Amino acid sequence: MGIGPATRILSRLSYHPVVGSSTRPNTDSWLVVGAGSAGCVLAARLSDRAGNSVTLLEAGDDLAAGDLDGPIGGPDFLAALDVPGRTYESLMASRTTGGPQSAYRRGRGVGGSSAVNALVALRGDPALYRSWGWHDADAAWAALQLPEQEPHP
Repeated sequence: MGIGPATRILSRLSYHPVVGSSTRPNTDSWLVVGAGSAGCVLAARLSDRAGNSVTLLEAGDDLAAGDLDGPIGGPDFLAALDVPGRTYESLMASRTTGGPQSAYRRGRGVGGSSAVNALVALRGDPALYRSWGWHDADAAWAALQLPEQEPHP
């Protein structure tokens, strides 16, 4: 006998690799839900520690190298959002409490929203980072080597 909705949700998950090994003695077991940018980094860092067993669960599809040849790897993130199965189509949100709801397009699958945003990167305001105590913000941004391009007319 199942445990209700959770069993139905878990049975639909399509991506669930196990990183590490649970056969070692004295292991810590971790479950990371969501293989978006943060989930993938967290799972990787946890699996680097000897003695950890990590399971990464993702409800969406894996991201294969061939997927980057289409809209997901292209410059138009709106086209990437239209790839079937790559977003939560029924997710709705409102800007204010009680305000009208509209579609809230979030990425689904390995990479999460980062996999459908056409790799957009925006630099923050260095003065704001310095106000937070990050005094080497200029050097950190320079190390990233993000191309600066003027918008197309």
